[in-house]
Order: sequence, then C-alpha cells, then structure tokens
Amino acid sequence: MSRAFLQNVRVHGQEYPTPSFPRKWESRTRQGFPKTTLDPRVCGDDDPLSRSDCQRLRATDITHARYRPTLPPSKNHHRGFTLVELLVATMLLTIVMTAVYTLFFTVIQSWRSIENDHGYHRKSRNVLALIQREYDNVFAPAAYLMEGTPHELTLFVVAPPMQSEDSSGPHLMRVRYRYNPRQGELEREEALIEAALPPFIPDPDSFDRGRIQLKQPNSFVVARGLKDFDFRYVWMPQPDSSYWRNAPVPVEPLIASYHRLKWGFPQALDIRLTYQDEEDTPPYVAEVRFPTRTSTLRRERYQLENILGDAL
Repeated sequence: MSRAFLQNVRVHGQEYPTPSFPRKWESRTRQGFPKTTLDPRVCGDDDPLSRSDCQRLRATDITHARYRPTLPPSKNHHRGFTLVELLVATMLLTIVMTAVYTLFFTVIQSWRSIENDHGYHRKSRNVLALIQREYDNVFAPAAYLMEGTPHELTLFVVAPPMQSEDSSGPHLMRVRYRYNPRQGELEREEALIEAALPPFIPDPDSFDRGRIQLKQPNSFVVARGLKDFDFRYVWMPQPDSSYWRNAPVPVEPLIASYHRLKWGFPQALDIRLTYQDEEDTPPYVAEVRFPTRTSTLRRERYQLENILGDAL
C-alpha cells in the first residue's frame, strides 16, 4: 500500500484527512513496538469512521510502520573488537599461559625429584647396609683371598646366609658382589665353605680357585636401576714418625682401583653408587667409606706404591 493512500480517506463519498498520530506513539512504532489500537481521535466513540474502516487504517498504519527507515545507532551502541585489540589480548593471554605452565612444570618436576631422591636414598641405604654388615664380619685368616675390581668384590665372611635351608646361625661363606652395567643391576652371590681354605697361595696368577670347595650357591639382585657402581680400595701408609710421644701425623691415603690376591685387607673400602632414571634429571650419587674392622698390615708409602703399582 503506497504512502499516497494515507493522505486522504474517502468514506461514504466524503474525504477525511489522515489522522496525525502522537509523537510518543510514532517513536514507539519506529523502535519496533507497533501500536495495536489507533488513536482515540480516529477510532474513538465519537469518530464517524466505521469499524471496518478503522481496521483498514490500523492494518495500513502497521504495514507502513514496518517499512519505516530505522534510526541510526545511538552513541551507547557497542562496537566490535579491532585487529590491534585482538592481537594485544592474544599476546597477554600467551604470556599468562606461559607463566602458568612454567610454574606448574617446575612444581611437578620438584615433586618428582623429591620423591625419586627419597626412594633412591632408601634403596642406597639398604644396599650399603648389607655390604657394611658383611665387610665388618670378614674372616681375618682369609685376608689373602680377598680380591676385587671396580665392579666386582669377593670376600670371605662369617655371617648368617640370606638364602639357605640351614638357618642354624653364622657360617663361613664366600660373598661376591658383581655390577652389571648393561642391565644396571647389582648381583650378590653367596656360597657356604664346605672344606678348609688353602693355607697359602704361592702365585696369585696361577692359583686355582676351584680348590675352594663350595656348597649351596645362591645369587640374587640386591639393586636395580643403577647408573654406575664402583669399588675403591683405600690404603693408609704408615707415618714416617712412629714414636709414641709424637702426635700422629696425617697422611694422604692411596686409592687403588682394583685388589689382587695376597695383598691382604686394605684399611678402608670406598663405594660410590649412582641412580638416574632419565638423562634430563639430576643423578642421585651416594659415596661412603667403610673402615676395616679387623687388623691390617701397615706398610710404608714406598712399599705400597711398589705393591699396588698400576692400580693407583
């Protein structure tokens, strides 16, 4: 319906001017709230228009109000984000997430490190306590039979066997510790001495170890997950001045990498073990020195250097 139709309305042969609607009603119509009833001056009780004409005018006005041009947006209307604002927000969000991730990763790594250190400390303490117990109970007459390398140690001790059917008490045993670098395991072997030990070894290189009669051999793993395990043999030279009135003079010990037959007991035994699960985590290192409880033969420094040779 055109706008010209609204200029004049003819009813029963008479023209009537288009009614002027109130400004309040007109603004509500522009905002999308059409009026449901016409102004009382047009379709009131005293209006000469018929009911059908009022309904036609109502439909015409509603149709016309629907197609009225909309008003421009007000100043309070919110606009969208610009590209610069999005970039700044993204950068700030990245910084915050990076800081949160760094903090979270640091806390998790610290917690794992503390937990691993506690577990490594317990494992190391159990292994070292076992070795110390047996080294404190070495059989003194079999000192010439002690031998060892950086990854292996053989002792003759008097102690209760750990895996044996006979549990009557301590026995003379041969105990051997062997470290396997490929598997990262420390293996312990024990066997009871069945007959008397050979009293003397003329030549360590030609000595037949089969002369030592053993029974009930057993072996088991005492530690797993080792990164490294080393034995070191500590020799203390006799001081130059041994007069009883003089104060003892501190001497520098000699550290040997291996121990051969007929050398006797050293003055101490050094053990260094290392645990490490992953390459990027710091290793757990434990170092301990066990003094020899039984009597040992003290020698001069030059004598020890001649005996130990390339083991130093």
